[in-house]
Amino acid sequence: MVEQVAEPSLSMSDIKLFRLSSGKATELQGDASDLEKPLQTLIEANLEPLLGIRFLATEYSTGKTHGGRIDSLGLDENNCPVILEYKRSVGENVINQGLFYLDWLMDHQAEFKLLVMDKLGNAAADAIDWSAPRLVCIAADFTKYDGHAVQQINRNIELIRYRRFGDELLLLELANATSGGNGRPTGGRAAKPAAIEATPLKPAARDRSFAEWLPLLPAHLAELLSSLEDYVMSLGDDVQRKELRLYLAFKRLKNFATVVAQKNRLLESIPVAPETLINAKGKKVLVIGGGDTGSDCVGTANRQKAVKITQIEILDKPPVGYNPTTPWPSMYPQVLKTSSSHEEGCERRWNLTSCRFIGEKGVLKGVEVEEVVWTKGDDGRVQMQPTGKKEIIEADLVFLAMGFVHPVQEGLIKSSNLATDNRKNIIVDKSFKSSASNVFACGDATTGASLVVKAMAAGRDTAKAIDSYLSSII
Repeated sequence: MVEQVAEPSLSMSDIKLFRLSSGKATELQGDASDLEKPLQTLIEANLEPLLGIRFLATEYSTGKTHGGRIDSLGLDENNCPVILEYKRSVGENVINQGLFYLDWLMDHQAEFKLLVMDKLGNAAADAIDWSAPRLVCIAADFTKYDGHAVQQINRNIELIRYRRFGDELLLLELANATSGGNGRPTGGRAAKPAAIEATPLKPAARDRSFAEWLPLLPAHLAELLSSLEDYVMSLGDDVQRKELRLYLAFKRLKNFATVVAQKNRLLESIPVAPETLINAKGKKVLVIGGGDTGSDCVGTANRQKAVKITQIEILDKPPVGYNPTTPWPSMYPQVLKTSSSHEEGCERRWNLTSCRFIGEKGVLKGVEVEEVVWTKGDDGRVQMQPTGKKEIIEADLVFLAMGFVHPVQEGLIKSSNLATDNRKNIIVDKSFKSSASNVFACGDATTGASLVVKAMAAGRDTAKAIDSYLSSII
């Protein structure tokens, strides 16, 4: 008699999903798909939001000699080739099958490049990184032997469990966090760059790799990189460190942070989903504010191919070249500036204040504006007077570039009884100390809206002043 024994599986996490209704919690029971194809179709249609992978092909034939079909082919956010294999149940030799296809892929790089060129264009094809091809196996569950095999193979293999909760919820869970490069062991995390002896910098080639940069980093940057890695890896056991040719990536199912090394700095970035980005393409754009920030908004809207751009300013149109009311150098000259952004195209209007936004069902349609005039009162101060002349400017997208007049008074300023000037900016002495002995302030909080470079310089000087203050009381 032969007794069938169930294979031990990798332990599922303690993730449980509940529906809350009228204060009562009901656990939702997750199910695996009865068929492999519906799972594949679902994931292929949502590859980029789910896994950060651009879809290339489904059921891709590896030819008569090889005699196989790759479930899905893709290119990830690191420009690395990806093979995806799906199984509805446990095991089913999904890893062995995937490795078979991975070897085929490495032997047919030219064929894959042509596929990328056809689907994503020449730029994507030229950017393919063959240093870390990936195999992603998606199944209802995996055995402990699967997890052990992946650790021993030392290839870029990811085991991902899935569960369906009705028609609206899909759970993806990373079952392993083991990665390798070029089929060779990585030895886990790379040695901390802080332990690398710094060497004099040489002029860098444009294509210098991340690994080549590491021994060239100055000691303070090597230490910073080490601290950054320690922090990111401490976020969870499922965090993967992926050292690619040009940068270092940290990922779970998708990249959540990347680090690029340069000769004098480290650049860290957090990926942003394209659908969350503001884009002016094909839209009617209104920019409220006539300063430098407003000009930047105009330029960006032009480059994103807005169909119409209008910029409004509440003040009078200033004169060209010289303004006798603001003589230089005793006063900052208020004269008409025409930037390169304006030259790209926009309608500029003055003496308009915005009254209200107009929309339908949460969609912006336009902005009601009113013409104003500026007159001198009996005290000699210039005052704004509305004229009652109103109109609606059509707009699908509005940028607010009006600056601000002073820091928010409620909260820290009032609770700490900080002294402010007649413009409600925080008063500080030469060491950036406020009226409260242990409160320092700098930048726009003390000067009003100004340049970011001034705020940066003030921040450094304030840090030195705070250090001196703390040293004096310790």
